Amino acid sequence: PGVDLADGSCAHPTIPGRVSPLLPANHVTMAKGTGLVHTAPAHGMEDYSVASHHQLHTDCLVDEGGFFTEAAGPELQNKNVLEEGNEAVIQMLQAAGSLLKEEKYMHSYPYDWRTKKPMIIRASKQWFVNTASVKATAQ
Repeated sequence: PGVDLADGSCAHPTIPGRVSPLLPANHVTMAKGTGLVHTAPAHGMEDYSVASHHQLHTDCLVDEGGFFTEAAGPELQNKNVLEEGNEAVIQMLQAAGSLLKEEKYMHSYPYDWRTKKPMIIRASKQWFVNTASVKATAQ
């Protein structure tokens, strides 16, 4: 059972020496595949919630144009996530001996209704102001 893996860890598939935690998440089910998935905290509410609960970093490695940033490393920087970036990740996994199986999969990305292209959800830093506290001064 998946609960037997909770609080365990595994070697990162492309970064030698980096350890990744195995974390339980209610949104991961056998109906969606194996029941084990990677977590991308900056790219979806469910993953963000899991990362927040376990105090993981939520830095986004993808810019507003859909390209990997410098923080993603030189092998991925400036590559489009859904195009050549995807192929670069597969090559990195192969080179590390970490790719167990590869198959085509239709991911359920949200699509832009105008362009009919997939959208990438990105977390961004934000701040908010309680306008009630400055309302009297602003009038």
